[in-house]
Amino acid sequence: MTDKELVKLARFNNYPEEHMDLLVQWGRRVLMARRQFDLELQTENIRAAVRKEREECAKVCEELRFSELGPAPEAKRQRDLCATAIRARGNNDQSV
Repeated sequence: MTDKELVKLARFNNYPEEHMDLLVQWGRRVLMARRQFDLELQTENIRAAVRKEREECAKVCEELRFSELGPAPEAKRQRDLCATAIRARGNNDQSV
């Protein structure tokens, strides 16, 4: 919402002209706070989706059959390393 739209809405609701500047400033702050909240919510949703996808990838590594990776001891080690590496990527996530 622009300043012009805020003024138009205020006039429509018979808001006093002498307080119009205060209303516009307040309206800007409310709108900015709402945008900030929306951005923070979107960021958290994206991070949650990435964490979930990372865990799903790690589970796929753990569920690989031994025959796909070679001899049993080596295959288990490879599966464990793969899953650990994927999960470790999440340890680098930092809040902005």
